[in-house]
Amino acid sequence: MQLTAISVNDLPALRQQVAPFRAVALVGDKAYGSRSLQEELATHQAVILHTPGKVASSKPCVDTGNKLD
Repeated sequence: MQLTAISVNDLPALRQQVAPFRAVALVGDKAYGSRSLQEELATHQAVILHTPGKVASSKPCVDTGNKLD
């Protein structure tokens, strides 16, 4: 675990933390959902990064309280 200032971007902080690891699986939130980072970690360190998918902001959100027909 690493604590950083709010001004520190999530991806550079993750790169610094993951540098010593090899062949592990990590789970992160949407902030770590960078395809290029996932590919870089998998290729160079055999690290698999699992993140939930990001929802495009141009897509309308569906209210789960509404019934879909």
